[in-house]
Amino acid sequence: MTFEILEFQQNLKVLCSEIYSIIGGYGPEKYYQNSLIYELKCKYNDILSIYSEESIPLEYKGIKCSSKRTDIIIRYKTNTKEDTPFIILEVKWNKNINPEPYQLS
Repeated sequence: MTFEILEFQQNLKVLCSEIYSIIGGYGPEKYYQNSLIYELKCKYNDILSIYSEESIPLEYKGIKCSSKRTDIIIRYKTNTKEDTPFIILEVKWNKNINPEPYQLS
């Protein structure tokens, strides 16, 4: 399986809609986050590494100034985590979410 970012974005929207349709709109944020991690691992475990609740450094001109805890970090599977491109996903609860998958026109 190869990884294409546009395909991933579309699949992510479908997965989020599927999770929402099962859980509904009133679960705690962590419930959605763990459900999404489960779905991502089921679908992409052979090519992506998925990490939860990791801290990433925030740098300014090469100096670490702070850090940020992320909900989900996704990296291409390699021998090392350092210097690997990654995707950060932040899970947010929104009562106005549209449960229908996003449609490209």
